[in-house]
Amino acid sequence: MKRPVLVVLGLALFVAGCGGSSSSSTQPKAPAGSKVVSCKTGGLRATAVDCASARKVMVGWQHSHACALAQGDSRGACSVSGFRCQSVRTGKGVSVSCARPGEAVAFIPRSGG
Repeated sequence: MKRPVLVVLGLALFVAGCGGSSSSSTQPKAPAGSKVVSCKTGGLRATAVDCASARKVMVGWQHSHACALAQGDSRGACSVSGFRCQSVRTGKGVSVSCARPGEAVAFIPRSGG
């Protein structure tokens, strides 16, 4: 009688462990049919957003004191025009990624943050 219980318990544990994924993605999913557009300004890229709107987000980020990385900070976050932006200091400057559901903007600001 112990053997069937152990088999059922073993199968339950196996099934509970399946279906999960050890990898996770923080990249938002773009709507079906959308594509990344390279705008002609400072490495500006937009997904499901026109270039004029993407430029507005980039300029808003550059002029926002809340978005500026303090000396010594390697990462930062702020909100601009309804987008949530994350910035990361790299060896070559700052990389910025802003997103809201279904839309994304990414750029490298000239000033370096």
